Amino acid sequence: MIQISIPEGLRVNCATQLLCDRAMTWWETIQLRRATKKLTWSDFKTEFENQFYSRYHHKVKEQEFLALRQGDMSVLEYERRFHDLLLFAPHYVSTEEHMIEKLRDGLRQDLRQGLIALRFKSVRKLIEVAQTLEACIEESQGRHQGIGKKRDGDYFSGRPPLPKKGKSGVFEQYRKKKSLMLPPYQQSSGRVMVEQSHSRENSSTGTGDRKGVDYPFCIKCGQKHQRDCSVSPRRCFMCREEGHM
Repeated sequence: MIQISIPEGLRVNCATQLLCDRAMTWWETIQLRRATKKLTWSDFKTEFENQFYSRYHHKVKEQEFLALRQGDMSVLEYERRFHDLLLFAPHYVSTEEHMIEKLRDGLRQDLRQGLIALRFKSVRKLIEVAQTLEACIEESQGRHQGIGKKRDGDYFSGRPPLPKKGKSGVFEQYRKKKSLMLPPYQQSSGRVMVEQSHSRENSSTGTGDRKGVDYPFCIKCGQKHQRDCSVSPRRCFMCREEGHM
């Protein structure tokens, strides 16, 4: 009523026009009880608060106002909640300067740090600057998130990630993944070449061992082999020829 500049003599009439249901029943009872005495605006507020706002409820709202912080609310939502609770604790912010300090101190840290060095003459100016700063921070965070998603997109481009460094065989994982991307005929030819190279290595060592088989030492030639050793100590156990042992 004060904010819209209604004369005090008309405030009770205007306020009662907005009552309904239980509140209207209460008002009719008040009129019957005080029929011979005119109800002032101050009397009306006292009667209304005693009926619908107990002392305990008033205390709870007062503590909620003192502990109010922006949290996950936007600046506009925080301002609205601030003014709703201010009705229960007006004596804590009796001046405009106190109200500005209370509002600013309850903002999130990123907003408060940007406003702490500024001086404001009105609550409205503080809220406007805080909303502008909030929009800039959200825009900056959205831009950084977009860059992060673009970098993560490399993993979906069909290109395998580079392997991490290690002690030995650091590119083994990368080689295996790369081989999976080759056509089938290249993969099979690669396996043949590997098997042939292993076969040549075994031939050069003179062992001829099968993979995973450990033959005992021959008592005649002192070598490991799967065939029977030649009777002649001068005969090669691989080619069965003499003259080069």
